[in-house]
Amino acid sequence: MRDPRNVVIAGLGLACAFLLGTLATRPAEPAWAQQAGSGSYGSATVAANARFIAATGSVGSGMSVLWLIDTEARRLVVYGANSMGKSIELRAARNIEWDLRLDEYNDESQYKAEDLERLSRRQQAKKAPPKNDQPAVPGAPGPSGSGDGNK
Repeated sequence: MRDPRNVVIAGLGLACAFLLGTLATRPAEPAWAQQAGSGSYGSATVAANARFIAATGSVGSGMSVLWLIDTEARRLVVYGANSMGKSIELRAARNIEWDLRLDEYNDESQYKAEDLERLSRRQQAKKAPPKNDQPAVPGAPGPSGSGDGNK
């Protein structure tokens, strides 16, 4: 059986990913605005408005879970309901402000962020047109600030 902490960590990771995506594309609507978007992914559902992101799904134990993210207060809460849906309980709550400031944590990805940054810079350098060190107009100052010497 899975360790419940792993499920919570996976849930927090999922919720943070949704939060980051929403913050990057957040519409300029008042906080009272109605639902801005929603989607269904398999048995999971995600909905958002200008302030909240809500994601539902189930975890390995069969428990239905609701992740609720307050994007303004930067808080995440996780609620769970039993398979019968007759009870709901607060499973976890967290201030995610500091989580969002991390560049990485427990990242075992194939490529590290700094490796991808280096690769991106190399690719951009190949695409960039070569710098022309010659003056555009004969006699005009070049990069060194000197002209042709005629005054």
